[in-house]
Amino acid sequence: MIPPFLRSQRYMANAAGHFTIDIFNSTIPLLLPLFSLSLGLSNAVIGIIVVVHTFGNSLTQLKTLEKSD
Repeated sequence: MIPPFLRSQRYMANAAGHFTIDIFNSTIPLLLPLFSLSLGLSNAVIGIIVVVHTFGNSLTQLKTLEKSD
């Protein structure tokens, strides 16, 4: 028996969007050490990139929530 909310296209679209954002946002921290070595980035620059990336993630999550309401 499938719960009624799982049959909603709007719910499934929101869940798929949220999942996609989470997957894409989790790849940058994994790749950052590789980029820092090849580009010669300092720890301070890496920290700034992480802060900007995290802030951007928060904004994309808010946009997803706004569209679902």
